[in-house]
Parts: sequence; C-alpha cells; structure tokens
Amino acid sequence: MQIAVLVFLFYTVGTALAFHEYGGYERLYYYYAYLLDAKINNGTPRKIATGCKKGGGICDFNEFLRFINIPAPTTNVPGLKDPFKPNIDDTADKLLAGDFTREYKPDIAEYISGNRDLVSQMAPDEFRNARLAIQRVGFLRAHENSNHCRLGLEKEHVRVIDKTKTPTYKDRNKKSTYQFVDIHRTALNNPGVDIRGMIDELNESDKHHKNVMAAKKAYGNLSCQ
Repeated sequence: MQIAVLVFLFYTVGTALAFHEYGGYERLYYYYAYLLDAKINNGTPRKIATGCKKGGGICDFNEFLRFINIPAPTTNVPGLKDPFKPNIDDTADKLLAGDFTREYKPDIAEYISGNRDLVSQMAPDEFRNARLAIQRVGFLRAHENSNHCRLGLEKEHVRVIDKTKTPTYKDRNKKSTYQFVDIHRTALNNPGVDIRGMIDELNESDKHHKNVMAAKKAYGNLSCQ
C-alpha cells in the first residue's frame, strides 16, 4: 500500500562518528525507520538503506549493521531474540559492549513519506520502537552537549554546578543517572558572568546540540500530539 501524503519522520545526524551510548540507539532508530519505509512501500524500502538486501527483501538487524557500519562488523550482535525486531534498550547495551558503535554512514536515513496516523496503525511495533529509540537519542545527545558546555565553561574558570537527571525511559532496574550543567544555579554561583550567553556560543559549535534539536523534531513527528 503506497502512501505519499506528508513527511512525518526526519532525523539528521551531523557526524558519522558514534562511539558513545547514543550510537546504538541511533542505529536502532534507523533500523525501525528502515522497516517503516519497507512497510509503506509494499515490502521494499525506497528511501532508507535501499541497497542493504541484495536481490530484494528486508535485512535483519545484523545485516543492516553490516550495511551501514564502517568497517562492517564480522560477528552478529549476541543474544538477539528476534533480529527483525530488536529490543531497544537491551540491544543498545549489546552494541556498546560489543564495540558495534563505530563509524557509520550518516546519510542512510533521511525521511519516510507517509501519513503518520495510518503508518502507526499499519506497523504499530515498528512505529513505537522508532519513537522509543529517538527519545533515547535525544536525551543522550543532550548529555553529551551538556558535557561539551561544562568543558567550555570550566576553561573560562566558571564554577559549574551540576544537576542529576534520571531518564524516565530507562528500565527501573538500571536506575541510570546522568550529570547535566545546572544553568540557573551556575549563573547564581557566578554573579556578573553571562552564563546563558556563553552556553549559546558553545552550542553554536557543538554537533550534539544540533542533533538534539533534530532528534526532538523527529520525536515530535512521531508523537500523537
């Protein structure tokens, strides 16, 4: 069933290097976007990783990684229960632990043309998993952006105050916490210093900030709001 109504899914990665936790989630987002692309085009992806499966058909997640990673991994991701429907958090952990989050082709995902509501009904699992993955990418990229800002502030001898964030999407058993720059308290701790202005300047040069904005846009396009 061909659908061509509006662009509903979009995410731009400003760098091909992804050695951190978000790299695994980006790959999972791309894979589920790839499956959605195939779903709305009668089983054949038209926009994303179109050359993945030689001779037609759909790549499983291991095949997809071999197509997008540079160099291609020589082993499969261990312990995948269903390589056509990888679990988001468990698989991201396996990708990081197994050093699968190396350089990759940043242009393998651009958009899927289609009606969001109809696609979410046609492929609810793929739609949900794409949304979960991009949510995680946004948070983890924001954490990297905060680290970039912290380094920049400290170089200017700013006394940085942190705050702890616990992502709501994480499995309760993990209880992961991340340190972010507390801009308000940092400003109070450094009277007379334009902390917000410094943050804005640091964001201009930070690839993570641009990707946070793109991830938020993609997540919004995948939301029901």
